Amino acid sequence: MNAECESATAVRGNPGAERGLRLRGLAWLSLCGPWFFIAYGFCNWFTSRRTDVGTWYWEWEKRVPFVPELVVPYWSLDLLFVIALFLPRTKDELRILGTRIFAIITLTSVCFLIWPLKFDLPRPMPTGWTAPFFRALYANDLPFNLAPSLHIGLRCLFWITYGRHMRGWARTAMRWWFITIGVSTLLVWQHHLMDVVTGFLMAYAIVALLPDRTTQPGPHGWMGKTGASSHRLALRYGAGAFACTLLALPAFFHGAWLWFGWPAIACALTALAYATANPRWLQKCSGSPTPAAEWILLPVTLIARLWQMRWLRRQPAWHEAAPGVFFGRHLTDSEARAFLATHPNLAVIDLTAESKEATPFREQAHYFPLPILDLTEPDATTCMRACEIIREHLPRGPVFIHCLLGLGRSAHIAAAWLLASGKCKDAGDAVATLRALDSSVVLNAASS
Repeated sequence: MNAECESATAVRGNPGAERGLRLRGLAWLSLCGPWFFIAYGFCNWFTSRRTDVGTWYWEWEKRVPFVPELVVPYWSLDLLFVIALFLPRTKDELRILGTRIFAIITLTSVCFLIWPLKFDLPRPMPTGWTAPFFRALYANDLPFNLAPSLHIGLRCLFWITYGRHMRGWARTAMRWWFITIGVSTLLVWQHHLMDVVTGFLMAYAIVALLPDRTTQPGPHGWMGKTGASSHRLALRYGAGAFACTLLALPAFFHGAWLWFGWPAIACALTALAYATANPRWLQKCSGSPTPAAEWILLPVTLIARLWQMRWLRRQPAWHEAAPGVFFGRHLTDSEARAFLATHPNLAVIDLTAESKEATPFREQAHYFPLPILDLTEPDATTCMRACEIIREHLPRGPVFIHCLLGLGRSAHIAAAWLLASGKCKDAGDAVATLRALDSSVVLNAASS
């Protein structure tokens, strides 16, 4: 069990600690709740008195259907706001969540004042059982405070907490509910598309500026140890970002070209991750990407996954490098379930920074994220930490080390373990041992 789980278990077994966390959660709610109404309400009031308020939407948005029933999930975010602050199981987790909520309310409010926008379509008043919801909504929310959408930003932050503490069907159901909340911002005619996009960007920025170092391992500061491969990949993704930006420029004359801004941002953030050798820029948290990162980085992750598809199907999916120590590729949920069935009390060392972990591994195994950027090599600190995890867990059960394709990062850690455990006398012997298992592994004695 990793440090995060151990700390949470200790809290659950201590009534005094649980009571202390509830009081802290109440304190954060007492701060963030009123601050939301003060900041949001002031921006609405102030903007309603300005004459320089613009609009930003496309003509096709006038054809977006109005679905009044979705006002229920739209309003439900208020309840989820309250509950979220009582879910954390450690003081650090609660502090990070509370700080992120306060920060996103503050920064979004600043954007409302700097860049005032108005929802420029007529807001319908439905009849029937949804009418009271809309009367309350229109009474408390003027058609301002649009970009970035605070509704989307808070939704992204809250899902990180809910997703971290829920399991099985309940987690799946809640995930779909959060997706419905996101869709509702458009279908109850409260936001335009650009508000939603900038809401995702704001949520991404908040998580990037206020990282959770427990669930998002990485370098101690903003910079990791860079090398030739990280520099080369940073330049490639940077070039992709530049090219897409040039293609997006005609958006000033024709709106369709603006879609190139999406891959431009995705490539730029990926380039930043490689330039700083910091996987936190990809925002994988507790085995899953944050909602904001999942959407913002989708052009890059989708193209990379299509390029790597044939390798993701290769068999065997794993090899036993040493007794009880396996290395291999990213497994599907069904493969992970089968592996767990034959290897009880399993520890999983996840080296991917770019892909979502298999649900059975994340929920049923002892899960240890050690993210390393794709096509780069683990540094000495990561190798030592991985060997430490293997050494501690091996007496209790097997260990599975995996990256995306099972050819580079996981092979490096397996080689490090063969050396640290004395199974191989030198790096050349370790490389030869692994290549005897899989001739496709990308290793050389100098880097092992």
